[in-house]
Amino acid sequence: MKQARQFVLIGMISVWVLAPSVNAVPPYPAPPKAELVKRSDLIAIVSVTKVTGRKVPRGKLIFDELCAVANVECVLKGTADDTIVLAYDDPVRRSVCGPPSLGEGRFLVFLKKHGTFFWRTDAWYGQHCIATTHVQWQLQHRQELNAAIKEIRYLAQQDLLKPGPRN
Repeated sequence: MKQARQFVLIGMISVWVLAPSVNAVPPYPAPPKAELVKRSDLIAIVSVTKVTGRKVPRGKLIFDELCAVANVECVLKGTADDTIVLAYDDPVRRSVCGPPSLGEGRFLVFLKKHGTFFWRTDAWYGQHCIATTHVQWQLQHRQELNAAIKEIRYLAQQDLLKPGPRN
């Protein structure tokens, strides 16, 4: 019995210590790029420079409300000023299983416009890191940046040619 308690205690401590280093895994597979393009008002390459946040209670949950200033480098779909504000809110979790938070860096983003803010089209797959000359698609492959830009522009053009409602 004593060994069983020790085993459980060691297991709980291991999870508590190691959990922050484990990457979160989305609860669903990545939507096709064409779907992200269709659902987005703005697709752009941005540099996020300043992220601010606060914790806000809503009922029984506490939410992280984050805002980030982003400099728009290149617009692939839609229109935007040179600087936009990204917004994100998410319930504070006691585990690491959650979509990526807003952070500083260079990203390919798929966004929906809400008033004066932009939100990711998809919490898990609406933000992709750019490292030098490649895009790292969330939990997928790396793609050369110029090839990604060409592909997204093509998909956006195809979406414009389709009849019917957008988004």
